[in-house]
Amino acid sequence: MGGAAAPAAAGIHIAEASWHGAAPAAAPSEVQVFQRGQFTFNRRFFETKFSGYFAVIRREAEKNMELTVKTGRAQYVVERITRIATNEMHIEVGLSAVKQEVVVAFAEIIEVQLKPKA
Repeated sequence: MGGAAAPAAAGIHIAEASWHGAAPAAAPSEVQVFQRGQFTFNRRFFETKFSGYFAVIRREAEKNMELTVKTGRAQYVVERITRIATNEMHIEVGLSAVKQEVVVAFAEIIEVQLKPKA
């Protein structure tokens, strides 16, 4: 019993932080801006950065986020990415209760923003 430390209690212990990490990385609290020239807008870009927008029901991380796609002709608030191809994507945009599908060519996209809903 001299100066030896007491052995750790045997058994199962619950860690304080969850195994997913302390804070979700996919839910930033500030605006993320992706501009043409700094990013290449293509199928892979949207599949990796915005994978949660392909689902019919959004995950918790994306529920409070707003995805905006700006082209030379219009600005779209994306509800969902319905289809994606090599050169274009089909997005569902909501105008009040009416949902509409719009085709956006990757070459037309100037900027993409991901920001918290106001």
